[in-house]
Amino acid sequence: MLCRYRPRAARSVSTERALAPAGDRAGFTLVEVLVAMVILAVGLLGLEALGIAAARANVQAQHRSLLSARATQVLEDRVRQVRTTQGPIVAQPEQCQNDGAVQIRVCAAVETAGLPQGAARITVTVSRTVGQPLPYTLSSYVYR
Repeated sequence: MLCRYRPRAARSVSTERALAPAGDRAGFTLVEVLVAMVILAVGLLGLEALGIAAARANVQAQHRSLLSARATQVLEDRVRQVRTTQGPIVAQPEQCQNDGAVQIRVCAAVETAGLPQGAARITVTVSRTVGQPLPYTLSSYVYR
């Protein structure tokens, strides 16, 4: 008598998954993986754009800080000059000079028109000479 029974070959897990009915399969399709990758890529690009904008804002803040410090220094010098000068306060038209070391332009003026005697208004404007000007203006009243 001949035996018709033949042992089955061992099947791997992936073969059994491939042969299983569609409702029993676990995992993701290729389309789902591609859609997830596109969404992730768009999110990462947005995050990179945010980082670039933050770096630009940081550089601009550094420039503004430099301009503010320079304007304050020039204003304090002018106030000291006005207070230590003997006699009436003399109006000075706007005088500008370039500060090549840090590439900025400094303009300062002393105004007395419309103010009581012994008072002056000092205005200092500082701006960059390269790139965007980013003007920074500082004003103060001086009384003697």
